[in-house]
Amino acid sequence: MSDDITKPTPNEPNWEINLPESSPKTRKSHYPLFHCRSCGVHAMVICETRVKDSDDYLQIRLVNILPNNTEITYLLGDQLPGDVETYDILICGICGKPGFIKDVPEFALIMNGAINPGVENAKNIEEKKADE
Repeated sequence: MSDDITKPTPNEPNWEINLPESSPKTRKSHYPLFHCRSCGVHAMVICETRVKDSDDYLQIRLVNILPNNTEITYLLGDQLPGDVETYDILICGICGKPGFIKDVPEFALIMNGAINPGVENAKNIEEKKADE
């Protein structure tokens, strides 16, 4: 048997869902959503923004990340100075554990009832405007 454990074998199915991470060039049929290692994919996120190489500034946002839009529900902390490099730490809004953004295929969202394929969502409208 090979030492390469990434190759699936017929007797040992791969139960992990390895979706590609979110990138600026998200495919049309994928949506960047928050993924908690404990709770799974959901909308409630605490986003902690810090200035790189400095502990002087901290901004915390409570964010709902949905397939059709992202809305900031609450903002607290410091006003960030302009022209600085920042980084975000994404924390689960349910259990408080760190999470990350992953691309979720549109068909998975349709199957779980998160989006309705018969209704145009905000992403499809934006794509149509960009094509015109």
